Amino acid sequence: GNAYDTKKFVYLSPNFSGFDFGLQYVLGAFQSLNGCGTAASTCANLRTSTTAADGQRFKDLFGIGGRYAGKLGPVDVLAYGVYHYGSHVDVAAGSAPITRAAGSTWNGLSFDNLNFGNAGVALTYQGFTLGMNYTGGAVNGQWAARPTGGKTMNAFLVGAQYAVPGMGLTIGTAFETIESQGAVGLTSVSSRKEYAFDIGGSYALAPGMVVFADYLYQNRKQAGFDFAAGGLGAANNQVQGQGFVLGTMMTW
Repeated sequence: GNAYDTKKFVYLSPNFSGFDFGLQYVLGAFQSLNGCGTAASTCANLRTSTTAADGQRFKDLFGIGGRYAGKLGPVDVLAYGVYHYGSHVDVAAGSAPITRAAGSTWNGLSFDNLNFGNAGVALTYQGFTLGMNYTGGAVNGQWAARPTGGKTMNAFLVGAQYAVPGMGLTIGTAFETIESQGAVGLTSVSSRKEYAFDIGGSYALAPGMVVFADYLYQNRKQAGFDFAAGGLGAANNQVQGQGFVLGTMMTW
């Protein structure tokens, strides 16, 4: 994802009674140490562009957060929160706007600075774990800048897991729902809604050898966006996918 494959400066504090804190600065959205002789959409260090779609790319992104790992009575607690703020690639004056759907009030050129947060908590008691996570604010999908006037992103995930004591068996399930602007050409016309469901488990056959199985279902929709063609259109406005994985893992 965009959050993991970038160049960044990171500071992590020492641990204070279960609490620690972190700061980060990310130069831009692409991972490359190579400069560009001529500015272009393919440049990792692009700062200004005449291609309006490049305005979705973040730059100069700052993050500050904290986390806690400890106990609350008999309950193990893991919790974190992070706030992010950054700008985006500037769209040069005179650039051709992005194509918009009929009824859109967006100008096809302007984007908001990134301004969003993540927070989560996981509570474990006698092998049972309940976890929740939230991401929301001025962001569109995977760390892309939101078009001005676009939908505020709200993404929730909740999951539960149970490790059967003394059996080497773990089962779990998770559900997520995401609402965001999605296709920028549909700003002020429609937003994207997605959800997914996952269930799976693992079993330790022997020390260092685990078998696992997992089923995943995903659904996404946005009125006016053709997911098959990857552009505006009246067809394929809702798509779904599912998969099943069965495998083994060995460690030594």
